[in-house]
Amino acid sequence: MYKVFWGNKHFEKIGMVGAFIFVLFLAVLLKPPAGQGASVDAQSHSLKCSFGTRNVQTVYIDLKDSSIQIEAEIAGGQIGKVDSLANIAARSKNANTEVVAAINGTFFSAYQGIPFPWGTIQSRGVYHHLGNTGASVGFTRDNQFLMDCLFISIKGGINGSYEWPNKWYAWGFNHHYTTPDALSIFTPAHGNTTGPHSYTSAVVENNRVTQIVQGEARIPANGYTIVFGDSMWLDCFKIGNELSYRLEYNRTDFSGSVKPGVPISWENAYTTIGAGPSLLKNGRITANGAAEGFTDPKITTNRGLRSFIGIRPDRVLVMGTVPNVSIRELAEVAQRLGLTDAMNLDGGASSGLLYKGKYLTTPGRLLSNGLVITQQKGTPQKATPTPVIRVLLDGKPLSFDTAPINDGGRILVPMGRIFEALGATVHWDSTSRTATAIRNDRTVRLQIGAREAFINDQPYKLDVPGKIVGGRTLAPLRFVGEAFGADVKWNGGTQTVTITSPDNVIQDIPIHQPAGEPPAFAGYLGNINSKQYHRIDCHYAGKETPEDLVFFESKKEAQAAGYIPCKQCNP
Repeated sequence: MYKVFWGNKHFEKIGMVGAFIFVLFLAVLLKPPAGQGASVDAQSHSLKCSFGTRNVQTVYIDLKDSSIQIEAEIAGGQIGKVDSLANIAARSKNANTEVVAAINGTFFSAYQGIPFPWGTIQSRGVYHHLGNTGASVGFTRDNQFLMDCLFISIKGGINGSYEWPNKWYAWGFNHHYTTPDALSIFTPAHGNTTGPHSYTSAVVENNRVTQIVQGEARIPANGYTIVFGDSMWLDCFKIGNELSYRLEYNRTDFSGSVKPGVPISWENAYTTIGAGPSLLKNGRITANGAAEGFTDPKITTNRGLRSFIGIRPDRVLVMGTVPNVSIRELAEVAQRLGLTDAMNLDGGASSGLLYKGKYLTTPGRLLSNGLVITQQKGTPQKATPTPVIRVLLDGKPLSFDTAPINDGGRILVPMGRIFEALGATVHWDSTSRTATAIRNDRTVRLQIGAREAFINDQPYKLDVPGKIVGGRTLAPLRFVGEAFGADVKWNGGTQTVTITSPDNVIQDIPIHQPAGEPPAFAGYLGNINSKQYHRIDCHYAGKETPEDLVFFESKKEAQAAGYIPCKQCNP
């Protein structure tokens, strides 16, 4: 171990092979961004995964571009209709907006009866349908990304009161339930009428009950119609009563029966699609359909053509399709694309991906709904943004409050942050504008604006002088890395700086943990070529490249994927 001092703060940094291997795994999660350039871009990837190679069709959307909007559209503008993905997407087009991409949305009844959706659909701030199984993806008006197992409750009130006996509740929107104790709200998104049924209908216009009808009833354009089977609600829905309702948002509790769990923040969502199951949460694979209420093997275990949506750390939304994968395998694909949060959408013949009017993946049937990416017309083509420069120290990504920059082809990096990570003590002299770093028997000095730095009082010629950016000292990359004997490499294609610390930084590293002690990090690493899985701290796993590694949370998961234990570390 070694200690790093910065100002009056200090911390211990673990010098274990286990930590080194684990950060290689993190490097897999944070692979260099693809699809940078225009605000919306499409790419086809051939990804090598633990289960084989798959061709992945993807569309990348930069959510930082305020001209971009994500919309949910229903076929024909009405629940229970179907149409082509291209026609569904075209519903978002108007005089000021063009459609740039679209993907299929939530599940629906594709094989029998009326093609009603199964999951949640919110369009332009209005909910058209609710479903509490799986996960939901949402977007605010300013393109903030939301993803959670969303349970929405509808709580109603009468004449301004939400207390008993003036409270009521509905199960959903635009959905016919077979049980008589259910209440359902039918909105104009369902059409002009509720459709045939044997229950009671209360027509609500301008927030007041205007009509009670047995069976099918009209749906007013300025209100909604409540369908209920239990006569106890007749006292609540008397003609003339003022009705209102509000929504409550919770994380779905799947233990036992599906029910609302802890409250979550979803009130600012403008667009929502519910499908699932989730694939990734905070970079970790979830991908457990049974744990999110699914029972159909098509979702829980089987392979098939699948669609997904997720987010990268740089707020780039990624939508895509992958052939012949299980949910667990789809999660690995999403992970290898650098996503931190991702979820499954409807799949199979419903999988469709549209980019600038052309299908990248053509659906095998008409669809009920979709997610549509629009852009304001007349928006200048976004110039290729300055790529984010990533810095890896011994495979571990470093974070900065001031990002590295490319200054006329020379890479400048935050000197203090990197020296800190290498175990140096850094001092700043504001009078002379000089940074001094000391580690062991080496002293490094750099003065802002000077063409020379000094290492143990020996001059070191700089390609470009150091400068102050965002209150931080930025210095030429090679100088920062080599000042304390580290090896530095720059990959212009991926905009990645790779720094390998000198041998004497990581001292006395055992190949394995002491007998009887657990690894420093829970889980196991598998090699997709040898099909062996290793302890996190295994010396042999440390020789593998990040692209060949896959993470398993347990031995059981590794063995189920066809991996055998390493004979050296005996996991």
